[in-house]
Amino acid sequence: MAPLRRPPQELPEELVEEILLRIPPIEPAALVRASLVCKSWGRLISSLRFRRRTSTGEYVARYVPASCPSARRRADDIRGWRVLDARHDRVLIRSMVHQAYLDVWDPVTGVRRVLTATPPLEYRWNAAVICAGHGSCDHRDCRGGPFLVFVFGANDPDWISLSVYSSETARWDRPRRVAELPEHGMDVVPPCLVGNALYFGIDLSRSILRYDLATRTASVTDQPPGSFGCFTVPMGMRDEGLGLARLKGSTLSLWSLYAYPDGDVSWVKITAIELNRHLPAGALPVSSDFLGCAQGFVVFFVGTQDGLYSFDLKSGMVKKVCDDKGILSVVPYITLYTPA
Repeated sequence: MAPLRRPPQELPEELVEEILLRIPPIEPAALVRASLVCKSWGRLISSLRFRRRTSTGEYVARYVPASCPSARRRADDIRGWRVLDARHDRVLIRSMVHQAYLDVWDPVTGVRRVLTATPPLEYRWNAAVICAGHGSCDHRDCRGGPFLVFVFGANDPDWISLSVYSSETARWDRPRRVAELPEHGMDVVPPCLVGNALYFGIDLSRSILRYDLATRTASVTDQPPGSFGCFTVPMGMRDEGLGLARLKGSTLSLWSLYAYPDGDVSWVKITAIELNRHLPAGALPVSSDFLGCAQGFVVFFVGTQDGLYSFDLKSGMVKKVCDDKGILSVVPYITLYTPA
Protein backbone atom coordinates (compact mmCIF):
# COMPACT_ATOMS: atom_id res chain seq x y z
CA MET A 1 0.00 0.00 0.00
CA ALA A 2 1.42 3.34 -1.05
CA PRO A 3 2.15 5.74 1.83
CA LEU A 4 -0.34 8.57 2.35
CA ARG A 5 0.84 11.91 1.05
CA ARG A 6 0.52 15.03 3.15
CA PRO A 7 -1.71 17.70 1.60
CA PRO A 8 0.23 20.66 0.20
CA GLN A 9 0.90 23.37 2.78
CA GLU A 10 -1.20 26.51 2.41
CA LEU A 11 0.64 29.65 1.41
CA PRO A 12 1.10 32.08 4.32
CA GLU A 13 -1.34 34.99 4.16
CA GLU A 14 1.58 37.43 4.00
CA LEU A 15 2.87 35.75 0.82
CA VAL A 16 -0.61 35.59 -0.73
CA GLU A 17 -0.97 39.33 -0.11
CA GLU A 18 2.33 40.07 -1.84
CA ILE A 19 1.25 37.98 -4.85
CA LEU A 20 -2.16 39.65 -5.15
CA LEU A 21 -0.60 43.11 -4.90
CA ARG A 22 1.15 42.40 -8.18
CA ILE A 23 -2.13 42.25 -10.09
CA PRO A 24 -2.17 45.41 -12.29
CA PRO A 25 -4.62 48.09 -11.02
CA ILE A 26 -6.08 48.31 -14.54
CA GLU A 27 -7.36 44.73 -14.16
CA PRO A 28 -9.83 44.92 -11.22
CA ALA A 29 -11.74 41.92 -12.60
CA ALA A 30 -8.72 39.77 -11.79
CA LEU A 31 -9.02 40.73 -8.11
CA VAL A 32 -12.71 39.85 -8.17
CA ARG A 33 -11.90 36.40 -9.55
CA ALA A 34 -9.13 35.97 -6.97
CA SER A 35 -11.54 36.82 -4.15
CA LEU A 36 -13.68 33.83 -5.20
CA VAL A 37 -10.83 31.30 -4.86
CA CYS A 38 -11.53 30.72 -1.15
CA LYS A 39 -12.94 32.48 1.90
CA SER A 40 -9.52 33.48 3.24
CA TRP A 41 -8.59 35.18 -0.05
CA GLY A 42 -11.95 36.92 -0.12
CA ARG A 43 -11.45 38.26 3.42
CA LEU A 44 -7.92 39.39 2.59
CA ILE A 45 -8.89 41.27 -0.60
CA SER A 46 -11.88 42.97 1.05
CA SER A 47 -9.92 44.02 4.16
CA LEU A 48 -9.07 47.66 4.77
CA ARG A 49 -5.39 46.73 5.09
CA PHE A 50 -5.28 45.28 1.54
CA ARG A 51 -7.17 48.25 0.06
CA ARG A 52 -4.67 50.59 1.69
CA ARG A 53 -1.72 48.75 0.18
CA THR A 54 -3.26 48.67 -3.28
CA SER A 55 -3.61 52.43 -3.09
CA THR A 56 0.00 53.03 -1.98
CA GLY A 57 1.74 49.84 -3.09
CA GLU A 58 4.63 50.44 -0.71
CA TYR A 59 5.74 49.85 2.85
CA VAL A 60 7.17 52.83 4.74
CA ALA A 61 8.79 52.79 8.19
CA ARG A 62 7.91 56.17 9.70
CA TYR A 63 8.84 57.71 13.03
CA VAL A 64 6.11 59.91 14.52
CA PRO A 65 6.95 61.48 17.92
CA ALA A 66 3.75 61.15 19.95
CA SER A 67 4.64 64.13 22.17
CA CYS A 68 5.30 66.45 19.25
CA PRO A 69 4.00 65.07 15.92
CA SER A 70 5.10 68.20 14.04
CA ALA A 71 8.74 67.34 14.83
CA ARG A 72 8.76 64.51 12.28
CA ARG A 73 10.46 65.20 9.00
CA ARG A 74 9.68 63.36 5.77
CA ALA A 75 13.40 62.61 5.47
CA ASP A 76 12.93 60.20 8.38
CA ASP A 77 10.77 57.86 6.27
CA ILE A 78 12.44 54.58 5.29
CA ARG A 79 10.67 53.37 2.16
CA GLY A 80 10.41 49.69 1.38
CA TRP A 81 10.87 48.66 5.01
CA ARG A 82 8.48 47.43 7.71
CA VAL A 83 8.81 47.82 11.49
CA LEU A 84 8.69 44.52 13.40
CA ASP A 85 9.65 45.41 16.96
CA ALA A 86 11.02 48.19 19.20
CA ARG A 87 12.76 47.91 22.56
CA HIS A 88 15.70 49.28 24.58
CA ASP A 89 16.20 52.32 22.30
CA ARG A 90 16.27 50.12 19.19
CA VAL A 91 13.80 49.53 16.37
CA LEU A 92 13.95 46.35 14.29
CA ILE A 93 13.00 46.87 10.64
CA ARG A 94 12.67 44.39 7.79
CA SER A 95 13.19 45.03 4.09
CA MET A 96 10.10 44.24 2.03
CA VAL A 97 11.99 44.67 -1.25
CA HIS A 98 15.34 42.88 -0.92
CA GLN A 99 14.50 39.42 0.43
CA ALA A 100 14.42 39.43 4.24
CA TYR A 101 17.18 41.80 5.28
CA LEU A 102 17.01 43.25 8.80
CA ASP A 103 18.37 46.51 10.22
CA VAL A 104 18.38 47.89 13.74
CA TRP A 105 17.43 51.57 13.65
CA ASP A 106 17.59 54.43 16.14
CA PRO A 107 14.85 56.77 14.89
CA VAL A 108 15.98 59.62 17.18
CA THR A 109 19.55 59.81 15.90
CA GLY A 110 18.84 58.25 12.50
CA VAL A 111 21.65 55.68 12.93
CA ARG A 112 21.05 52.27 11.32
CA ARG A 113 22.98 49.07 12.01
CA VAL A 114 22.91 46.65 9.08
CA LEU A 115 22.70 43.00 10.08
CA THR A 116 25.00 40.74 8.12
CA ALA A 117 23.23 38.31 5.77
CA THR A 118 19.60 37.29 6.26
CA PRO A 119 18.00 35.08 8.92
CA PRO A 120 18.59 31.40 8.01
CA LEU A 121 14.86 30.68 8.22
CA GLU A 122 12.14 30.40 5.60
CA TYR A 123 8.36 30.60 5.48
CA ARG A 124 6.51 33.04 7.73
CA TRP A 125 8.63 34.39 10.58
CA ASN A 126 8.75 37.12 13.20
CA ALA A 127 11.54 38.71 15.21
CA ALA A 128 12.40 40.64 18.37
CA VAL A 129 15.32 42.85 19.40
CA ILE A 130 16.68 43.24 22.93
CA CYS A 131 19.74 44.73 24.61
CA ALA A 132 22.50 42.11 24.92
CA GLY A 133 22.82 43.01 28.60
CA HIS A 134 19.18 42.33 29.42
CA GLY A 135 18.91 41.22 33.03
CA SER A 136 21.90 43.27 34.17
CA CYS A 137 21.37 46.54 32.22
CA ASP A 138 18.92 49.23 33.36
CA HIS A 139 18.62 50.39 29.72
CA ARG A 140 19.06 54.03 30.64
CA ASP A 141 22.14 54.48 28.49
CA CYS A 142 22.54 51.38 26.30
CA ARG A 143 21.86 53.18 23.02
CA GLY A 144 24.50 52.08 20.49
CA GLY A 145 25.58 49.13 22.64
CA PRO A 146 25.48 45.41 21.76
CA PHE A 147 22.14 43.78 21.03
CA LEU A 148 20.53 40.45 20.14
CA VAL A 149 17.90 39.68 17.49
CA PHE A 150 15.70 36.60 17.92
CA VAL A 151 14.00 35.25 14.78
CA PHE A 152 11.36 32.52 15.04
CA GLY A 153 10.27 30.82 11.83
CA ALA A 154 10.45 27.48 10.06
CA ASN A 155 12.88 25.49 7.99
CA ASP A 156 10.42 22.61 7.55
CA PRO A 157 6.64 22.18 7.74
CA ASP A 158 6.62 20.72 11.26
CA TRP A 159 8.73 22.88 13.56
CA ILE A 160 9.22 26.45 14.74
CA SER A 161 12.94 27.12 14.78
CA LEU A 162 14.96 29.88 16.42
CA SER A 163 18.03 31.68 15.15
CA VAL A 164 19.78 34.41 17.14
CA TYR A 165 21.91 37.27 15.81
CA SER A 166 24.57 38.85 18.01
CA SER A 167 25.89 42.31 17.14
CA GLU A 168 29.12 41.42 18.94
CA THR A 169 29.91 38.49 16.63
CA ALA A 170 28.00 39.93 13.62
CA ARG A 171 26.57 36.55 12.66
CA TRP A 172 23.55 34.27 13.03
CA ASP A 173 23.76 31.06 14.96
CA ARG A 174 22.52 27.77 13.54
CA PRO A 175 18.70 27.38 13.73
CA ARG A 176 17.40 24.98 16.35
CA ARG A 177 13.90 23.57 16.84
CA VAL A 178 11.96 24.96 19.79
CA ALA A 179 8.27 24.03 19.27
CA GLU A 180 5.89 22.29 16.91
CA LEU A 181 4.76 24.50 14.04
CA PRO A 182 1.03 25.35 14.25
CA GLU A 183 -1.25 25.27 11.24
CA HIS A 184 -0.86 28.96 10.38
CA GLY A 185 2.69 29.58 11.63
CA MET A 186 3.92 32.81 13.22
CA ASP A 187 1.74 35.92 13.46
CA VAL A 188 3.47 39.06 12.18
CA VAL A 189 2.44 41.24 15.13
CA PRO A 190 4.78 42.97 17.61
CA PRO A 191 6.09 40.60 20.30
CA CYS A 192 6.47 41.62 23.94
CA LEU A 193 9.08 41.11 26.64
CA VAL A 194 7.70 40.29 30.11
CA GLY A 195 10.24 39.65 32.82
CA ASN A 196 12.76 37.28 31.30
CA ALA A 197 10.59 35.89 28.50
CA LEU A 198 9.65 36.89 24.97
CA TYR A 199 6.08 36.29 23.79
CA PHE A 200 4.93 35.92 20.18
CA GLY A 201 1.46 35.48 18.73
CA ILE A 202 1.13 32.33 16.62
CA ASP A 203 -1.51 30.45 14.61
CA LEU A 204 -3.71 33.47 13.79
CA SER A 205 -4.05 34.56 17.44
CA ARG A 206 -5.00 31.07 18.64
CA SER A 207 -1.84 30.55 20.72
CA ILE A 208 1.20 32.30 22.19
CA LEU A 209 4.80 31.15 21.97
CA ARG A 210 6.81 31.84 25.13
CA TYR A 211 10.61 31.81 24.98
CA ASP A 212 12.52 31.91 28.28
CA LEU A 213 15.75 33.86 27.81
CA ALA A 214 17.39 32.24 30.85
CA THR A 215 16.63 28.58 30.19
CA ARG A 216 16.49 28.95 26.39
CA THR A 217 13.34 26.86 26.25
CA ALA A 218 10.00 27.49 24.55
CA SER A 219 6.42 26.62 25.43
CA VAL A 220 3.03 27.24 23.83
CA THR A 221 -0.09 28.58 25.59
CA ASP A 222 -3.58 28.71 24.10
CA GLN A 223 -5.18 32.13 23.83
CA PRO A 224 -8.72 32.68 25.10
CA PRO A 225 -11.39 31.62 22.57
CA GLY A 226 -13.01 34.05 20.17
CA SER A 227 -9.89 35.15 18.29
CA PHE A 228 -11.55 35.02 14.85
CA GLY A 229 -11.98 38.50 13.44
CA CYS A 230 -9.84 40.09 16.19
CA PHE A 231 -6.46 41.76 16.05
CA THR A 232 -4.55 40.49 19.09
CA VAL A 233 -1.21 41.56 20.58
CA PRO A 234 0.57 40.16 23.67
CA MET A 235 1.39 42.73 26.35
CA GLY A 236 2.92 43.01 29.80
CA MET A 237 0.72 43.67 32.82
CA ARG A 238 1.55 45.86 35.81
CA ASP A 239 2.12 42.79 37.98
CA GLU A 240 4.75 41.67 35.43
CA GLY A 241 2.41 38.98 34.17
CA LEU A 242 1.32 38.26 30.61
CA GLY A 243 -1.69 39.98 29.13
CA LEU A 244 -3.50 40.29 25.81
CA ALA A 245 -5.09 43.24 24.07
CA ARG A 246 -7.76 42.52 21.47
CA LEU A 247 -9.44 44.85 19.04
CA LYS A 248 -12.63 43.78 17.29
CA GLY A 249 -14.58 46.51 15.56
CA SER A 250 -14.48 49.39 18.04
CA THR A 251 -14.24 47.14 21.13
CA LEU A 252 -10.90 46.93 22.94
CA SER A 253 -10.74 44.05 25.44
CA LEU A 254 -7.91 43.24 27.86
CA TRP A 255 -7.08 39.79 29.24
CA SER A 256 -4.65 38.58 31.89
CA LEU A 257 -3.14 35.10 32.30
CA TYR A 258 -3.91 34.20 35.91
CA ALA A 259 -1.92 31.54 37.77
CA TYR A 260 -3.79 29.61 40.47
CA PRO A 261 -2.07 28.30 43.64
CA ASP A 262 -2.39 24.72 42.39
CA GLY A 263 -0.36 25.59 39.30
CA ASP A 264 -3.19 25.82 36.79
CA VAL A 265 -3.43 28.92 34.60
CA SER A 266 -6.34 30.47 32.74
CA TRP A 267 -7.24 33.67 30.94
CA VAL A 268 -9.31 36.24 32.81
CA LYS A 269 -11.06 39.05 30.99
CA ILE A 270 -10.22 42.30 32.78
CA THR A 271 -12.25 44.85 30.88
CA ALA A 272 -13.82 45.76 27.57
CA ILE A 273 -13.83 49.35 26.32
CA GLU A 274 -16.07 50.72 23.57
CA LEU A 275 -13.69 53.10 21.82
CA ASN A 276 -16.49 54.78 19.90
CA ARG A 277 -17.57 56.31 23.23
CA HIS A 278 -14.16 57.95 23.68
CA LEU A 279 -13.05 58.91 20.18
CA PRO A 280 -14.37 62.02 18.39
CA ALA A 281 -17.42 61.34 16.22
CA GLY A 282 -15.53 62.53 13.14
CA ALA A 283 -12.82 59.89 13.68
CA LEU A 284 -15.12 56.87 13.51
CA PRO A 285 -15.14 54.12 12.41
CA VAL A 286 -12.14 52.47 14.09
CA SER A 287 -9.87 50.30 11.94
CA SER A 288 -9.44 46.84 13.47
CA ASP A 289 -6.53 45.96 11.16
CA PHE A 290 -3.90 46.80 13.78
CA LEU A 291 -3.45 47.72 17.43
CA GLY A 292 -0.41 49.32 19.02
CA CYS A 293 0.37 48.91 22.72
CA ALA A 294 2.99 50.91 24.64
CA GLN A 295 4.36 48.32 27.08
CA GLY A 296 4.21 49.40 30.72
CA PHE A 297 2.12 52.51 30.06
CA VAL A 298 -1.29 50.99 29.16
CA VAL A 299 -1.53 53.34 26.19
CA PHE A 300 -3.03 52.00 22.98
CA PHE A 301 -2.89 53.27 19.41
CA VAL A 302 -5.74 52.72 16.96
CA GLY A 303 -6.33 53.83 13.40
CA THR A 304 -9.45 55.67 12.29
CA GLN A 305 -10.69 57.35 9.13
CA ASP A 306 -9.34 60.62 10.61
CA GLY A 307 -5.82 59.37 11.38
CA LEU A 308 -4.01 57.71 14.29
CA TYR A 309 -5.25 58.18 17.87
CA SER A 310 -3.81 57.19 21.25
CA PHE A 311 -6.00 56.07 24.16
CA ASP A 312 -4.70 56.13 27.75
CA LEU A 313 -6.55 53.41 29.63
CA LYS A 314 -5.76 54.87 33.07
CA SER A 315 -6.84 58.46 32.45
CA GLY A 316 -9.23 57.89 29.55
CA MET A 317 -7.40 60.61 27.63
CA VAL A 318 -7.66 60.47 23.84
CA LYS A 319 -5.13 62.23 21.64
CA LYS A 320 -4.68 62.51 17.91
CA VAL A 321 -1.13 61.46 17.07
CA CYS A 322 -1.01 62.05 13.31
CA ASP A 323 -3.18 62.53 10.24
CA ASP A 324 -1.78 59.52 8.36
CA LYS A 325 -4.54 57.17 7.22
CA GLY A 326 -2.64 54.48 5.30
CA ILE A 327 -1.16 52.86 8.41
CA LEU A 328 -0.56 49.10 8.38
CA SER A 329 0.85 48.66 11.89
CA VAL A 330 2.03 50.66 14.90
CA VAL A 331 5.01 49.67 17.06
CA PRO A 332 5.41 52.11 19.99
CA TYR A 333 8.97 53.27 20.61
CA ILE A 334 9.85 54.36 24.15
CA THR A 335 13.13 56.14 24.91
CA LEU A 336 14.75 58.18 27.66
CA TYR A 337 16.75 60.18 25.13
CA THR A 338 17.23 63.87 26.03
CA PRO A 339 18.65 66.20 23.34
CA ALA A 340 21.79 68.12 24.26
